[in-house]
Amino acid sequence: MKDIDRGYKLWTSDGLPTSQLLKLMRDVVSGVAHLHELGIIHRDLKPQNVLISDGRILAAKVSDMGISKRLLDDMSSISHHSTGYGSSVWQAPEQLQSGSQTHAIDLFSLGCILFFCITKGEHPFGKQYERDANIMNNRVDLFLIDHIPEAIDLLSKLLNQSQR
Repeated sequence: MKDIDRGYKLWTSDGLPTSQLLKLMRDVVSGVAHLHELGIIHRDLKPQNVLISDGRILAAKVSDMGISKRLLDDMSSISHHSTGYGSSVWQAPEQLQSGSQTHAIDLFSLGCILFFCITKGEHPFGKQYERDANIMNNRVDLFLIDHIPEAIDLLSKLLNQSQR
């Protein structure tokens, strides 16, 4: 999602997301919701796995289903023995701990992506070298969005393991 600002205004002059960026974010949320309706856990959501088409209408699509898994009808999670674990700095704590994987891991990664979009490329768990430790210890920093109460409420729920 990094290189989509060619001619598109994604943030207002005061740093808020524009309607175009909000539409792209809704597209990503809709894509993840559709996967979950089908019983699929993506397991590797990150900005690099969001494709932007700039045809007639600017649109975002979730991509790279390489390690995704479909839950069978009677399953609510996948064991840690499943192959492929995704990209660590975008993973939920339960993935980093090799625990059971549910739709909640995608919700965590979705929260990270939405924060990334709102903040022009920042991560809610800090710099790359400290992210895994911060994720494991739930040290999330939402100060960059403290001027958007709705975003704080939503992202707090998506990023907190006990609230997903």
